[in-house]
Amino acid sequence: MTPPKFDAESLLALDRSLRAFARALLLDAHAADDVTQDAWIVAMRRGGATEGSFTSFMHGVVKRLAWKRRIAAGREASAARETGSGGFVTSTAELVEQEAARQKVAAAVIALSEPYRTALVLRYFKGLEPHEAAEQLCIPLETFRTRVKRGLAQVRAALDRD
Repeated sequence: MTPPKFDAESLLALDRSLRAFARALLLDAHAADDVTQDAWIVAMRRGGATEGSFTSFMHGVVKRLAWKRRIAAGREASAARETGSGGFVTSTAELVEQEAARQKVAAAVIALSEPYRTALVLRYFKGLEPHEAAEQLCIPLETFRTRVKRGLAQVRAALDRD
């Protein structure tokens, strides 16, 4: 099948129509431009359409790409809600406050006596699972868990006093 002959004016009119359609679907001009450009790429790769079916084909491609983009945006928003980030950049003041809190916690852990300090360092600073840390220390799992529990209680008490 030979590709149809399109004049520049009809292609520009189709592009305007596709962009308007994408804006209506996405409610975002920048995202609509991206989707429309992606649709043209799909069209260039596909080829072999008649002029009448090409317009319908392109609208279908825009619709599918817009749908995929909305699903992806929904997933990103859901992930942001789960992590609590909400897509917002943390301010400098918040970063300073978080770092100060982190330093207080680290100082409280360092001030712990053994074996509680080692238990908390392995569990929370090294990120070992309880069974891994217990194996590394050659102690029973429940002993390790008890040390972590008591160490955390001491850290909480130290932070409450502070």
